[in-house]
Amino acid sequence: MTSNALRRALLATLFILTPSAALPKCPFETYEVQIQVRNYCTRAPVPGAHVLLFENGERYAVDLRTQDGQAEETIVTDAVGSVSARFWFSTSSGSGFFGDRCNRQLKQLDIVVAADGYRAERRTLRGSKLRGPARDSAVQLPGPTVELRPLDDSACCPPTDSAPVATGRLTLRCSGQIPGVRPGFAAELKFR
Repeated sequence: MTSNALRRALLATLFILTPSAALPKCPFETYEVQIQVRNYCTRAPVPGAHVLLFENGERYAVDLRTQDGQAEETIVTDAVGSVSARFWFSTSSGSGFFGDRCNRQLKQLDIVVAADGYRAERRTLRGSKLRGPARDSAVQLPGPTVELRPLDDSACCPPTDSAPVATGRLTLRCSGQIPGVRPGFAAELKFR
């Protein structure tokens, strides 16, 4: 074989084995989740709470799509403590010989909610709850109700003058079933 023929054969082989930019890229799946945010103590809606979503344990929050299609990292609950979060999920799991592999799935979705005057809260959706229908429509995920605890817990349990006082004694004895603790060990707790 001449050097020109060898070059042509090598170029043809590389052309065939190189992933083509003309081949279709992996599609994005659209997911939507409706989230309700409530006050843990009063069950009242929490307007103005910020919601972030993290997919598959990723370090960075996903870009959420607003009603007008803009990308935001966080969205805010409305006056009734509700928010509809919509995001795109890439199915790309890497590149192969003849194009991209498109078998990546959403396995976990972490929902983080924070609001002024409340402790931040995280909810996780996993497993079959995240499987979706055909790629041409949005996957509707089951929307959790997230209850935020106020930073000031006295809002949940207001002090009263007639609060009961617990009195008594509690004795704990080890039967030898706990590694590293000798059998017969006892501890007593007194409270009034």
